[in-house]
Amino acid sequence: MNESSPLPEYRRFVPSPALGRYAEAIWVQHSVPTPDALPTTVLPSGRIDLVLHYGDRFARIADGTREPLPRAQAVGQQQRPLVVQALGTTGIVIVRLKPWGASALFGADLGATSNRIIDLEQVWGRYSIHELLERLATATSMAQRARLADGFVARRLLHEDVDRLAVAAVGAINAGWGRQPIAVLAQRFGLGRRQFNRRFTSAVGAAPKQLSRVLRTQKAVACLRAGVATQAVIERCGYSDQSHFIRDVVAHYGRRPQELVRLAPSAPHRYFNCGDVNAFCGMTYL
Repeated sequence: MNESSPLPEYRRFVPSPALGRYAEAIWVQHSVPTPDALPTTVLPSGRIDLVLHYGDRFARIADGTREPLPRAQAVGQQQRPLVVQALGTTGIVIVRLKPWGASALFGADLGATSNRIIDLEQVWGRYSIHELLERLATATSMAQRARLADGFVARRLLHEDVDRLAVAAVGAINAGWGRQPIAVLAQRFGLGRRQFNRRFTSAVGAAPKQLSRVLRTQKAVACLRAGVATQAVIERCGYSDQSHFIRDVVAHYGRRPQELVRLAPSAPHRYFNCGDVNAFCGMTYL
């Protein structure tokens, strides 16, 4: 995508009630062929995403190499930016799970999925994935694609129970802007720190400290973009000093804070899941 190319079309759909307990949203993205597409950065979100490519594949770019990604994948909890590039026509459906939602789908210790990309063919079978992608490709609207993905994922829920401790702990971390010490959280839920870490990581796919850092960085960058002064952001978000703040932002976003503020209005498409892009998307109920 060169700088004069139109942005891809994004739309956000609210999941059906059956899936809505475990998923936050379903995103559909579609664009015309872009052989000169620039790399796109996917930022850590504190969630696990199911990514279904009904168009051409994407490739992951790391250390100067391009590695084709699976056409259907679960992107585990990320603690660093993921750089990808479209290899042709973009057609994607993304099911964004709630932080604990993947545990109802996969029923396994999600800690092993951190910073990994899992091929969903290995989880749900080659035939079922290929059939889904074919149906997504031949669908006639974004809404139809969202409904197809919604039904497919909802039918694969293994159980309806998730670890209520993890749900409550994620809520506490978010409400506290990621500032609370993990030992304090563990004590609040009546567990030792090691036991709390194990249960949380198993259900969420990231350690509580890792999720806290991601959510705090999100809130800090959002404050900067809203015009809050840097020193006020540092104090509000509980960073020890400016160096601590910059280190966390660079670790999760790949750029220094002020670079992000300057880039956000001019190049939102460079960050696939950036809030500045999402703000322009409409929402439709399934």
